[in-house]
Amino acid sequence: MMKASTPFFIKIQKMGKFLVLSISIFIIFSCTTEGVNLSPLENVLSDADFDHQTSISERIEKINNASEITNIISRFPKFSSDDVNKETEKLKNYLENYIENYEKGNSKELKNKYLDYEKSYKKLQKLKHQLNSDEINILDRYLAQIKTNMNLLDSEKTKDNNFR
Repeated sequence: MMKASTPFFIKIQKMGKFLVLSISIFIIFSCTTEGVNLSPLENVLSDADFDHQTSISERIEKINNASEITNIISRFPKFSSDDVNKETEKLKNYLENYIENYEKGNSKELKNKYLDYEKSYKKLQKLKHQLNSDEINILDRYLAQIKTNMNLLDSEKTKDNNFR
């Protein structure tokens, strides 16, 4: 009876070793492989973009606010009004340029893009009356999220020494 079960246990031992080896190889390669980062925020953590005195929590806060804006831009819906759609495209472009200049620390362009954002935001507030009530609610929700994150990002900018 022992001889009949011995090959079975040998197979289990070999499978166990193979499984451990496979898991080890997977862990090693998954920890050493770095994916391509296509985010517009890929340089946000570099020391060149931030003052060395900036704490990690402040960096994380900046990244969160900027990434929230880019997420809002990417999922901004289309509306029934062409005028509103054209202005939302302008707004998205201004926001992308603002974040790009924010990352570079370009304070002059940052101010210009912030003013462009404000003008576009105000124009959308006037144009939203061309939409039905459901679309107005959706637009208001997106604009409120944008405004909140822009205000947070702008307040972080004033704390940062890169913007003199």
